[in-house]
Amino acid sequence: MNLLASSACLSLLVLSSCADPHDMLREDLAVARAAWQSHGIDSYDIRQEWLCECLGPYAWVAHVRGGQVESITLVDIQDLTGEWTDTLAARAIERAWTVEEGFAQVEQWIGEAEKVEVSYHESLGYPTVVFIDIVSPIVDEEIYHRLGDLQVVQPGSGDSPSPPN
Repeated sequence: MNLLASSACLSLLVLSSCADPHDMLREDLAVARAAWQSHGIDSYDIRQEWLCECLGPYAWVAHVRGGQVESITLVDIQDLTGEWTDTLAARAIERAWTVEEGFAQVEQWIGEAEKVEVSYHESLGYPTVVFIDIVSPIVDEEIYHRLGDLQVVQPGSGDSPSPPN
């Protein structure tokens, strides 16, 4: 009977170590999304940064109202004027995410991309760092997005952001 019990324990240990490696990412995503949704925030300003080999990092603040990106403001752009600024602004508006879109990106690529790494805000749950390497040997197809400095915009406040609780 002891041999049978030992075999059963060993089998459970082997099965638990063979679990889908993406289960933890999915579980973290579900917990973070639930935390975010529990706050009921749909209007906010959030700083975002896109990092890539092609252009270098650049940042913007996405102004999200009613759950949609309404506009962006470029930040930390040094020595760039005219056409470059216009190009970066156009790229930023294409790459600006709402928090829900950030969750959707993570959800889409878990199990599809070769590598998915995500960090979430401790109390609000929104993604703060999203790194997705779709195909490892290919350069510049990665998604590397940082989000932070979220400022909640209260309805009727004249769009004056306030720090989250």
